[in-house]
Amino acid sequence: MSGIDSKNFKGNIKPRGVPNPSTPAIKVVPKATGTGSVGLPLATSTPKANASSSSMVYSRRYLDWNRLTFAYHAVGSQDNTFDYHSGERVTADITNIRKELNLTTLFGCAPETYCQSCKPFGADGNIFGLLEIALSTVVVNESRVDTPRLVLINTGSVRFDLVKGPFTYDDSFIVSPFKDGFQFIPNVPYTTASRVLDIINNAPDTKKKRDLSSSDFNFPALTVDGCVDPTIGSIASHDSLKARSDHGITRRQTSKITPGYVTIDDFSSNGGGDDTQHSKIPNYPQPQYIQANASFPADKSAPKSVDLIFLDYIAPDVLSALKGISAPYTTADVSYYLPQSFTTNSYLPAYAKVAWQANVPNCPVGMGVGQVNK
Repeated sequence: MSGIDSKNFKGNIKPRGVPNPSTPAIKVVPKATGTGSVGLPLATSTPKANASSSSMVYSRRYLDWNRLTFAYHAVGSQDNTFDYHSGERVTADITNIRKELNLTTLFGCAPETYCQSCKPFGADGNIFGLLEIALSTVVVNESRVDTPRLVLINTGSVRFDLVKGPFTYDDSFIVSPFKDGFQFIPNVPYTTASRVLDIINNAPDTKKKRDLSSSDFNFPALTVDGCVDPTIGSIASHDSLKARSDHGITRRQTSKITPGYVTIDDFSSNGGGDDTQHSKIPNYPQPQYIQANASFPADKSAPKSVDLIFLDYIAPDVLSALKGISAPYTTADVSYYLPQSFTTNSYLPAYAKVAWQANVPNCPVGMGVGQVNK
């Protein structure tokens, strides 16, 4: 930022060592929805930019949050001096803890990338289509294996995409970290049970997402050494962070545009401030709940009754839906379909063990969300 017109400003009007800012200030005018506490538009309003008479000019750059980007801009430190001894110590601590928690245990090789919202619901590569298959395959009470069943989960139980390649214990938490068990009501008339999905999907969004807490993971207690942040002086003295006022900051750009986050701000609606340009990853709406069907008649006819299976987390919603269609079920009719130790964090690993064993342990790795995996 430069062009600061104030007698109290003691800094450089034109900073040296970097390209000088050139984007003029704009005045943001909120719509009638009101303003926030600091006079900025509320998130629900759509601001419009007007010309400003301010002398201020700006330059901004949004960096992809990865080591390669930081190394690129840390001029002169793209070699091993980019590693600082405290960072190497933290890396070693993380590696040891990952081993202690068995996070690298391999369950199988995910054959493609599955995303939460970059594909329409029902399309190839949408994760919820995969989950329907996984649920119907492994959520099975062997004593009731021949009884047709409907399995309901909330899509908010899925927290991230699943990328083609090794599917590990760590990935099971990344994709579906919660410990929600599978409950059921046995022998529900199919004409009743089949209506529940539509009812809860059209109800208010009450079970989409929830916050994570440490208890969700059930990790054993770990004892780690405390650490103290290094002082600014000790960091600045390191060779890789020597002053370099003679170097400018340039835009990092490759010849191939890859999918990724595209920043929109008041200066630009097309990612003009992004350090590395990306093509925008689509975002499609998804339902609040999905349903898997299993053990239905071979002739694809509707069964007379089913086991209605659902997560204990959404049990109130299911019972409310049943009550709304005058089905006389209460909490007294609900029990666990599988041991409580088998949870939303269990069914993908169980599915990987039976369906994703090709190429183990040398899993082909995909190119990530938004890429076309060959």
